[in-house]
Amino acid sequence: MYRRIVSIFILAALLYGFYACAEPAEQTGASTSAAAETAEETDYLDMFDSRDFEGAEFHIIAQSVPGEQPTVPGTEITGEIVLDALYERDRTIQEMYNVSLVYTHEKYNIVAARAQLHTDLTAAILADDCQWQFVITSLADSINRLATDGYVQDLLSVPSLGLDGPWWSQYLYENMQYNGKLLCQTGPLSLAYYYSPCALAYNRTAAENYGIGDLYTVAADGKWTFDRFAEIVKDRSEDLDGDGKITTEDFYAVISDELSAVAFFIGVGGKHDEMREGVPTFVVGEESNVSRIEKVATIIGSRDITLNTEALTGFDSFAVKKTHQFKTGKALFLAYNMNGIISQLRDMEDDYGLLPNPKWDEAQTEYYTYGSGFGPVGVAIPITTGDTEAAGVIMESMAYISYTGVGDLMLNITLREKIARDENSKLMLDIIYKDIIYDWTGLFSIGNVHILVRDICIGKKQNFASEWAKLKDNAEIKLKDILDAYDSQEIKS
Repeated sequence: MYRRIVSIFILAALLYGFYACAEPAEQTGASTSAAAETAEETDYLDMFDSRDFEGAEFHIIAQSVPGEQPTVPGTEITGEIVLDALYERDRTIQEMYNVSLVYTHEKYNIVAARAQLHTDLTAAILADDCQWQFVITSLADSINRLATDGYVQDLLSVPSLGLDGPWWSQYLYENMQYNGKLLCQTGPLSLAYYYSPCALAYNRTAAENYGIGDLYTVAADGKWTFDRFAEIVKDRSEDLDGDGKITTEDFYAVISDELSAVAFFIGVGGKHDEMREGVPTFVVGEESNVSRIEKVATIIGSRDITLNTEALTGFDSFAVKKTHQFKTGKALFLAYNMNGIISQLRDMEDDYGLLPNPKWDEAQTEYYTYGSGFGPVGVAIPITTGDTEAAGVIMESMAYISYTGVGDLMLNITLREKIARDENSKLMLDIIYKDIIYDWTGLFSIGNVHILVRDICIGKKQNFASEWAKLKDNAEIKLKDILDAYDSQEIKS
């Protein structure tokens, strides 16, 4: 087992050396050494050494969107370094445990197909004919419903899962448990996890022309605050065609979709909910959070400053629609998740840089990154899976190898070498990926509270306090329903 895991790190080191051949020799050597050092720590999986599945098939149902939200490896080595590492991960596991990993994913290779996956999985569960041992799909538009309908199992009860390890989301582990149960997880096991965090790209060419200065230093010094951001973007939009209004034919200070509007709220320390005495509790109506929503709305909700990309039409995909204005040099800032930045900006003509979402003030100790739960970032075990301990062995091994091998390549090659265009952007990636926040309100769509927050932040509605008063009682009932579902954990028939 040890030799096979070492080989995946040797492959990682060799591939990294190939892609980094244009870098100074000492950098390439350092990367190889780091990979070798990591390989020395692979005895973690030795606890599963005795497992032999005797050639059995292990079935996984997964959504995988090529180029935008990939989760499933190809059937052979292709030269795409990260996907090849996924292939090696799976081959490693198949050899380690004498098992065959079988994916069902071809039907679910576009974003909208997550609904079909959900329908197929729930139908199989209800018919007691579910062949899949675990699922990789959307947290916010499938696994959330699987959890509340009683169709997935408590992951904390699976002894072979080490959910407190860094190869799983520690934010979910610490904040999404209720009454000793955790029904879903995310992390490097799904490659789409790396595509989910919301961040900012900024047009460095335009910034230089405007004399804005070095924003990297501002962020690194902990001074990238919303006030600083607001100061930069105020009065920055330009009416290029002279028709007296700001449209997509003009230059915008900011472009943002609705999820990224919420990410600004989370970035300044805002919270929809938090755990209080072990119970998820709405805090969005508290004064500190209302103040944050209202401040975000002054900029992101202003149509003279920010273009809401949600309503744009005539584009082939969400990612193209939400990045086009920025990519063509007609916006200073792009607020979007890394999916669009990774898939759309590689050939952008203007130079661009990466930044975390701004903080509330300099006293805020960290930058906070909100994650999109709508991509296939979630992992769960169907209630029909009999041998959950075996499922846990496979999931834990996939997660661990993904974190220690595939994740390194994703960060060092796809993000740092292909997406980040300078060394400072690479430092910003460390901040952006430090920990990704997914909360109860957003993932479970509780009482439309998250929709209200995004509508206020993006400028579709005003006066949060009065709108919250209309929703609050019903939202509390919906939250209680979710917690009751956690308590009951009974499959519906």
